[in-house]
Amino acid sequence: MRREEREETGLEVEVERLVGVYSKPQKQEVVLTFRCHITGGTLQPTEETSESRFFSPDAIPANTLPKHRQRIEDALLNQCAAIIRAQRSSTEEDQGLSKN
Repeated sequence: MRREEREETGLEVEVERLVGVYSKPQKQEVVLTFRCHITGGTLQPTEETSESRFFSPDAIPANTLPKHRQRIEDALLNQCAAIIRAQRSSTEEDQGLSKN
């Protein structure tokens, strides 16, 4: 996970704790979300990202997918135990692209 963070953001991090376990049944995936703190590096574009920025909790961009927003909100709860959730909406539904 630390290597992935460095590759995608340029930051060195240490994991503090597991925030949540999110099942995505429509994709048969499980997503783990961790709370980390920065130990070094510089936030910068990389081969994997064209732009990276910090946002205060009250200024998260409007185009953040609802399932990603939920994971951020869960991290901000600062609970001792990991949260377990099923995130059943598809990315298309989250982006308003669903044909329903």
